Amino acid sequence: MGAGVRPRQRHRRLPVPHPARSSAGGVRYAVTTGGSGAIPRIDAANPLPTGAWTHVAVTQAGDLGVLYVDGSEVARNTALTLLPASLGSTAQNRIGRSQYANDPYLDGAVDGFRLHGRALGAAEVADLHATGR
Repeated sequence: MGAGVRPRQRHRRLPVPHPARSSAGGVRYAVTTGGSGAIPRIDAANPLPTGAWTHVAVTQAGDLGVLYVDGSEVARNTALTLLPASLGSTAQNRIGRSQYANDPYLDGAVDGFRLHGRALGAAEVADLHATGR
């Protein structure tokens, strides 16, 4: 999945499918069926800049998940065993809002959100960023 994201302010957590922030402040991708204590995730070192458009993408092939920011890999997890499809049928399919009531809504904008039927390679993610797609 990939999208352009422009946060207006930094939150401790932002709801998936757009990037969240880890407890250390960096970008985070996470998906869970077991609640917040059982979240397989990908954590990057740095947060997204506020007030600026940033291209964010996550790819997953098997157990390898890779998080990209502006076309460059920023973090990976080789034990990302849960696919978004593992969630099954869900009723809380939102962009900019978490399923958890105490999580803040995204104070920002999302544009060009895309889901792909396969994991994109690094060159394909870089091309999406470079071409603004």
